[in-house]
Amino acid sequence: MKTNRSLSVFLALAIVMLLALTTFAGCVAKSPTAPEATKPAQAAAPEKKIVVGRIMFDLSHPYQQADAKNFETYLQSQGVETVIIDGKSAPDVMANAMQDLIAKKVSGIVVQPADGAAITPAVKEAQKAGIPVSTFFVRTSDGKAPHVNINEKRTAYDMGVYVAQKAKEFFPGKDLKLGVINQPGVQYVQENRVTPFVEGVKSVDPKVEVFDVDGGGVREKALAAGEDLLQAHKDVNIVYGINADSALGALAAFEAAGRGKAVDGKPVSEIFVSIDGSEQEAVKIVNPNSALKVAMALSPLTNARVNADTIMKAIKGEYGMEQDVAVDTFDTVIDYWRMDLPKVQDFLTTEYLSKIDLKAELAKTK
Repeated sequence: MKTNRSLSVFLALAIVMLLALTTFAGCVAKSPTAPEATKPAQAAAPEKKIVVGRIMFDLSHPYQQADAKNFETYLQSQGVETVIIDGKSAPDVMANAMQDLIAKKVSGIVVQPADGAAITPAVKEAQKAGIPVSTFFVRTSDGKAPHVNINEKRTAYDMGVYVAQKAKEFFPGKDLKLGVINQPGVQYVQENRVTPFVEGVKSVDPKVEVFDVDGGGVREKALAAGEDLLQAHKDVNIVYGINADSALGALAAFEAAGRGKAVDGKPVSEIFVSIDGSEQEAVKIVNPNSALKVAMALSPLTNARVNADTIMKAIKGEYGMEQDVAVDTFDTVIDYWRMDLPKVQDFLTTEYLSKIDLKAELAKTK
């Protein structure tokens, strides 16, 4: 009996030890995987924010202000951040702006150069850093970047022809005298605005005299240039401003001297012509008593969206970084003698985000 009792105790102890070893072994086997069961799922890496830099030509100009606003709004609606920089019409300012954007490691850059050759080294530097660049108005010297172009040459030439014909109609028997309120330091202005317009006028009157004054592209300097033009050439009968500020500044000088007038839409002594199509120009053009009667109207909303779409295609790789591709946009003409007032109003409201009421402005002139 004693032997059987000892055997029973031995077997009981053996079973207890076996169970303990089994439990321990189970714990050891499970311990490496136990933390995995409670480890949270790893979050996906957030997508990199797209940031686009935009170097405007000169934010003192009404067109540039509207373009920048439309560009910013359009890209922000797509979740894209923008950095808008004023190029101040100066190649060195634009080159420095390019350096700042490269240092910020933006996703892409849109630049409207004052000088194509001057901006080219900075564009190449950005491309080397993996940042695509697209140009607007003026190309790089080698053309190795996507580009958005406005076909202004044809429109400027056609305006020159039309305005010269109108001057012949309103000032019969008088030789044409053309004053250009210019911005000589800007390559694009000479090639696409001044030269073709003058050629258009010359096609009507090859003997036209051309007087060129530097208005600097800004209102205050253009006003002084208008005063100089009027003092030196009182018989000028066409005045052509290379942008809104140039035409409006010179017009203010003429108006202060008792000129720049029209009667029932007929210019008294000169016809003013401008480029941009801003609301201040439109208010003058629809006024039958003003000598400003024609403007090449650029489209800040359309151009902003085309520029935004172009750089986004470059960022996404749809355009090669050095691809020689040109995307064309087009302008229109606001002309007192062939004007559709509702269309001009719609243009200002849509393109310039204008709140002005042209009918109300027209009523003030009566």
